[in-house]
Amino acid sequence: MTYFNTNHLEGEELEKAKRKNNVQEKMILQFFEENPESYYAPHQIKEMVLPESLITSVRRAMTNLTKRDELLIKTDEMIDGPNGKPVHTWTLKYEKT
Repeated sequence: MTYFNTNHLEGEELEKAKRKNNVQEKMILQFFEENPESYYAPHQIKEMVLPESLITSVRRAMTNLTKRDELLIKTDEMIDGPNGKPVHTWTLKYEKT
């Protein structure tokens, strides 16, 4: 879990933010594990998994799960985003057997 402490939180506030990040990443990963062959964009994950969270938090979590943990893959598949422009989708990284 990575928390980018750009607002310089300390003590309990920092620990609370780290816990929240960890929960967000776990919830997103669980959603992808339950839908292993589907593709989702960040705005869809926000709507379905973390509706109370900021879109930037969803993107941060998906980026961490992609780059740091290598559990998700950013695909070349694109869908229309909320502003009518194409956006990338992600899927679960898994070994095909």
